[in-house]
Amino acid sequence: MLCILAGVGLVQLRASWRRWAFWGAIVLLAVPVMIDIPRTDGIFDTREPVEHRIAGEWIADNSPAGARIMTRSLVTEFYSARKAVALPYGSIDETVRFAYHHGVDYLAVDEFLMKRFRPQLRPLFEAGPWPGLSLVQESTYRGRVTRIFELDPPPPVDSENPPGLGFVGDG
Repeated sequence: MLCILAGVGLVQLRASWRRWAFWGAIVLLAVPVMIDIPRTDGIFDTREPVEHRIAGEWIADNSPAGARIMTRSLVTEFYSARKAVALPYGSIDETVRFAYHHGVDYLAVDEFLMKRFRPQLRPLFEAGPWPGLSLVQESTYRGRVTRIFELDPPPPVDSENPPGLGFVGDG
């Protein structure tokens, strides 16, 4: 829509300005595309979060069917075919406590999340040890690292009362 409005605006300009404005518009449209091409597989890149698909496939192949994961991405949940719990905003200790409370078996984290949205979890991408966690898998896609941790020791299993997610208003 904005391109159409820009085109209408270009036509409205005086002929002497129209040529300069046309080339200015071309530069403004081309520069962002040219900057983005080297960082991706090109302008037709789908930008699917492939690192989460890889993590989900690994979990599907290497965990029991009833395992529960904690991740920021529903892509990981989909490819793992496991129940997922959202990653809380807290320190590593608080995250591990939250994971135990909800019966989480695996924690899948990606480097992008740690740098941008959860800086308090950055130590998960440094050398261990990580209290309550053990690294079981690491993959790199396009230079972005994704790690999968297993809770160590595993959360207790209560077959009579499996852990559930509580909601406001629950008894």
